[in-house]
Amino acid sequence: MQTIVSLKRKGLLTEQQVLAAYRFYRNPNAFVIAPTLYRVLHDAILQDEPLEAMEKRRGWPARSAKAIVGLTLHALQEMNATHQEIDEDAATARETVEYLSADDVRDLIPLMERFGFSQREARLFRILQRSVDRSIGKDALLARLYADRPDDPPDHKILDVYVSKIRKKLEGSPYQIRTEHGVGFCLVERAPDPSDRALSWYVQHVYEGRSYREIAGSSGVHASSVMRSVHRTAETHDPDALEQAARELLARGA
Repeated sequence: MQTIVSLKRKGLLTEQQVLAAYRFYRNPNAFVIAPTLYRVLHDAILQDEPLEAMEKRRGWPARSAKAIVGLTLHALQEMNATHQEIDEDAATARETVEYLSADDVRDLIPLMERFGFSQREARLFRILQRSVDRSIGKDALLARLYADRPDDPPDHKILDVYVSKIRKKLEGSPYQIRTEHGVGFCLVERAPDPSDRALSWYVQHVYEGRSYREIAGSSGVHASSVMRSVHRTAETHDPDALEQAARELLARGA
């Protein structure tokens, strides 16, 4: 599935096409399909043959294999009547595909922009975030982080390197990665503290409508400091947790 996962991450395959590829991977004999098309899917999905090698071996034009594989998978979608499911419903298949391909790049871009993560760092953070407050073993993390390299994953030590880099970029945010010795890693999220000055400024500006200059004047700081603090508070906290903390602060002042 490495070739298919790679095409998905490049935005060249839809989720439905990847699901079709996964079903073929699980049970290729369940589909009645022309021998030529079957061979294309067999080489791309089961053998993970590089597309460039496939083009060269078959005499296809350069960069044509991805279109042919995509079209063949689309045809596979239309053949549900000839496909026999093997104790697996659509939801399970979808979850497995999501597990294999980790996260769509489009879901990672906001994290990359927010924290300055590299794509691989953002993917690791997202995997941990989906299981916040729960430990994830290094084997499971490595398998998901390098789903595009199932036969050649790096050593576990690469996780320590990524976690060290991520921790530095999370400084000042409500997130913290905790090392669970002998197990793996766990992402914990700190709720906004109603006593924090940053939260107070956020509430004054967003909920009470006070200007940055007005807040700064009463706090003895520059207006730009208040503005940066308010923006950082909004960007680094979960919206629901932030709203709850803001309401608690407002209730205290009432």
